[in-house]
Amino acid sequence: MEHTAMEMTATDRPGLMSEISAVLAELGCHVSGAVAWTHNKRAACIVYMEDDLKHGPIMDPYRVAQIQAQLENVVEAHHYEGERRTVRLAAPAASQTHTERRLHQLMAADRDYEQCCSCGYDSSGDDVAHRQKKGSNSTEVKIENCKEKGYSIVTVRSMDRPKLLFDTICTLTDLQYVVFHASISSFESIAIQVIFYFCPLYLTAPAKS
Repeated sequence: MEHTAMEMTATDRPGLMSEISAVLAELGCHVSGAVAWTHNKRAACIVYMEDDLKHGPIMDPYRVAQIQAQLENVVEAHHYEGERRTVRLAAPAASQTHTERRLHQLMAADRDYEQCCSCGYDSSGDDVAHRQKKGSNSTEVKIENCKEKGYSIVTVRSMDRPKLLFDTICTLTDLQYVVFHASISSFESIAIQVIFYFCPLYLTAPAKS
């Protein structure tokens, strides 16, 4: 069955999803499913809904605009001025992307990684990765080019966590690369090494050795 999807990115605050559910119920929307991710005090959520009376996707443009306006008011009430947030109602055809794949895209667009202590620079401008090199928990990325076979080898060493491989594959896909092979090894669930062989989408698959 087709559904209308609400996509939201916001600051992770208690009570937000409860109020969204209440507003949707008042507007005659039946929630058939919802999935949310949180990271670094940010949240991304996809809510699948249908018309409570017609038992199908919400197609009336006026009603879609009304629902989105109400949801934007709810989300805005949970944020301070200047805090970034987005609310979008997606048409049924646009909501067919795999849910977790879409959540990854929403979180990446929301820049949830900016406050990650293991990459880039902190608010003082210091190189955080450089300061953490002495520790065993730092993230290390190595890229090697194999010109004769037309692909690259990416080695990632980091803390092991759920969905690490999924997030890495999604990131490479968003960068227009195709993964042809990957191998993973872990030790005591602390560190994980991921090796990828990939090439741009416009190139053919690398030759087998």
